[in-house]
Amino acid sequence: MAIFPTFPTRAVTIFGSTLLIGGLAVAGIAAPAFAHTPAVTATCDSLSMHFTGYTLIAAQPASGGNPAVAADNTPNTVTVTIDGKTNPAVAFGTTYTSTIALDDQKAHTYTVALDAHDKGYDYTVSDTTTACLMVSTPPATPPATPPATPPATPPATPPATPPVSTPPVSTPPATPPVSTPPATVPPVTPPATTPPATTPPATTPPVTTPPVSTPPAVVTPPVTVSTPTPTPPARELAETGVAGWSVPALAMSVFAVLLGAGLLVARRIRRA
Repeated sequence: MAIFPTFPTRAVTIFGSTLLIGGLAVAGIAAPAFAHTPAVTATCDSLSMHFTGYTLIAAQPASGGNPAVAADNTPNTVTVTIDGKTNPAVAFGTTYTSTIALDDQKAHTYTVALDAHDKGYDYTVSDTTTACLMVSTPPATPPATPPATPPATPPATPPATPPVSTPPVSTPPATPPVSTPPATVPPVTPPATTPPATTPPATTPPVTTPPVSTPPAVVTPPVTVSTPTPTPPARELAETGVAGWSVPALAMSVFAVLLGAGLLVARRIRRA
């Protein structure tokens, strides 16, 4: 008793083989769509590029009249143009990462062109950056200059103590000789009297101490600290590189492979 319905053997073989081969072919075409990922990010002071998932060229021998193909590990190229000036093209393999510094004081125009080895995965993006916000810092305030301190007035030098003048001592004239008459007792001459010297008291003038002036305190002005304005977030320009038709096509290819394989297995079981 047959388990599976009876179909013409040749028709089942052809149909199953067609589904199997067709499903594998569609899967091979749709799979690379999930690999190529270009990303370009621009800020006010830099331009960054990051490309991943690109393929290389494998060596192939000559066959069927076609010449041999040499292997190439850098079949993809990227060219960057900034403000109308084009930089030399750079070749790369599966991955490329680079960052170019920009003058943050002005805006820039740029174009990034990617030439991929796989057909249909070239990538080009053009845009304009903006200048970074400038934060002005006020000039530092010089410290206040304190008033000049007047020189201290030296104390007045008192006048020298005047010398004590001693009045001259007047000597009385000598007493003329007295004729002594005979038998007459000569008179007794009293000793000369010297008046005492008068010394005036010394006068010391008072010493005057001038007041000391204290300079006013120095006032330190407040320091103004400015808070920098945050730079606006970078704009990202990225592409996933996934084609919109890849997911349905891959699902249909898997279904076709399974159906074709099932038909071939059913044919073998029936023949057995």
